[in-house]
Amino acid sequence: MSNIKLEELRFLAPATEAERTEISKVLNAQNPTFVAEEGCLAILAFGGTIQSAYVPSEENIKPVIMNTVFERTLELIERFGIASSKLSGATLIAKDSRDITNPDLAFLIHVIQQIPNDRIVVTCGTYMLPLIARVLHLHFGEGKSKKIVGVTGSWLPPSQEAQDVDYNAGGTIAAMNAFKQARQQGMVFVQFHGEIFIGDALVKLDIHLPGISPRFARPTVETR
Repeated sequence: MSNIKLEELRFLAPATEAERTEISKVLNAQNPTFVAEEGCLAILAFGGTIQSAYVPSEENIKPVIMNTVFERTLELIERFGIASSKLSGATLIAKDSRDITNPDLAFLIHVIQQIPNDRIVVTCGTYMLPLIARVLHLHFGEGKSKKIVGVTGSWLPPSQEAQDVDYNAGGTIAAMNAFKQARQQGMVFVQFHGEIFIGDALVKLDIHLPGISPRFARPTVETR
């Protein structure tokens, strides 16, 4: 079973003053400084799958502390000059997403509630992607907010040969911008390897990439 208890996160008390202060402290410590304003696309790094499922060996990939998607998107904007809005990013936690607990997710929810950004990309490890998206859907989906939250997997660094950061990051941001242009809000979606999952589809979403040994899924992850 996962460390995440979905039912306990269905109803969450508002952030306390101490929790709001901690959120501000985390965001203000980012380099560059996190831009908290409506219209600015926010990319929040929320863990990853540190052990490689792409290289079936006993070796672990060292965790990348930086927000890989944010850094890579900045590189692409500089290279191609494509940007539809301001861009900001923050690393909320740097741990294997399979070790994420309810307090971690409560922190993420409070961050999204506190910042005024109306488009938010959350990156997390592949194995916990469905559950994390479902938790966010409970609080921000189906018109419960004015935000568009896109959730997608974290990636191997762009320096690695077997990486998919551009594909997934670009697809998530493009989908988010399209939803905004269609005047949709109060929604949470998952973009993974070219597919988009919304609403009821999140309950059925079960990501197990072909060729990945079950031993990489630790602890055992229940996504249904």
